[in-house]
Amino acid sequence: ALPISQPTLRVHPLRWSCWRQWHRFCGKMGSRPQEALALGAVAVMVGLWLRERRQRLKVESEATTQREEAARSTKLRDEERKGRIRAEQQLRESRTSVSSGSSQREDALVFNPIGNFQSCYRQRCGTPRQGNLVTSSLAVLRCVKDLNPRAALEGLAEFSHVWVLYVFHENTNITKESKTVAGRKQQQGRVPLWQGLCMKVAPPRCPELRVGVLSCRTPHRPNPIGLSLAKVVKVDAANGELVLAGLDVVDGTPCLDIKPYLPNFEALPDARVPSWVQASYEEPMMNVTW
Repeated sequence: ALPISQPTLRVHPLRWSCWRQWHRFCGKMGSRPQEALALGAVAVMVGLWLRERRQRLKVESEATTQREEAARSTKLRDEERKGRIRAEQQLRESRTSVSSGSSQREDALVFNPIGNFQSCYRQRCGTPRQGNLVTSSLAVLRCVKDLNPRAALEGLAEFSHVWVLYVFHENTNITKESKTVAGRKQQQGRVPLWQGLCMKVAPPRCPELRVGVLSCRTPHRPNPIGLSLAKVVKVDAANGELVLAGLDVVDGTPCLDIKPYLPNFEALPDARVPSWVQASYEEPMMNVTW
């Protein structure tokens, strides 16, 4: 029979020496229980302090890591923002550098919106191509405070309809124009206006036809200004809000002006339109049920 060896416990020599010293010390203190109890309490307190210190160091290390990650993310966002701003500045410079010193836009006019529309149409896709096609749709004009809406809106509630002038702010004309101007690489001389804008378009429901941009109501115009007729639902002059129905604007559209509709002068039953416009009128509308 083979001899059965007893299991051995491997302990580091330094730890074993400390343990032997502590065992001898406890043996000597066995005759003095009060001092042994006090030393035990001190040992417990030291252990708790060391444990708390380790936890505090761990928390501080995690906090430092989080601060470094936050600083790194902030730096990346700042660099991205600076890059975007730099690109926008370069885009504006590319549009104006060629015409600097010339009289190309000395007669340009600047308009400030009187407010912005909060509309049920969130995107260009799905917005009616004309006003009053969806009479139940509502849009709220929130006037800017500089307009003094309490005074500006006074008396408007007595009219049933108004003309609305606004900006096609989501048009792609500016981008096309900027790319076209940049592609010319012109270093001097006057750059013609409205570069990249097509002056003939296909009207809705007439894909085989091409008409001039001023002969239809396309939003892609030399000056992206829209004109629509809307019904007055509510005028809240105190809060500077105007609720309109049947308006074909995208959410966030800047409003340039509001003008009352005068049926005695602006309703012309004998006005004529081209045949392609009349054919579009006669085509039946699509019924949508919710």
